[in-house]
Amino acid sequence: MKAMQSQVAMTKAMGQTSKAMASMNKQVKLEDIQRTMQQFEKESTKMDMAGEMMDDTMDAILSGDEDEEDEVIGQVLDEIGLEYTSKLAGAKVAGGKLGQEDKELTSTDDLEARLANLHAS
Repeated sequence: MKAMQSQVAMTKAMGQTSKAMASMNKQVKLEDIQRTMQQFEKESTKMDMAGEMMDDTMDAILSGDEDEEDEVIGQVLDEIGLEYTSKLAGAKVAGGKLGQEDKELTSTDDLEARLANLHAS
């Protein structure tokens, strides 16, 4: 009995749904939707082309500036290099060899004597 009631309710719901769908299909005109989509695609293509043209133009305008910037930066670095070179030429060179140990600091006897003095204090 409940199964029959469920089927009747389902049939009514499907009938109402099909009426609503038929009403929507009458209101929606496929030709208008198709025309709108074609217009959208056309305008989108125009916008993409305009964007590419703007990018190309900006690249062309700015590419000349990069060469000039590189030249100016090179000149500044050359001047800085000359200043450092002249300063380095006048700098004193440290005496001794790298890795040479200071005998006073590394003498074991000296370290032991200092430690003994600390303990005595």
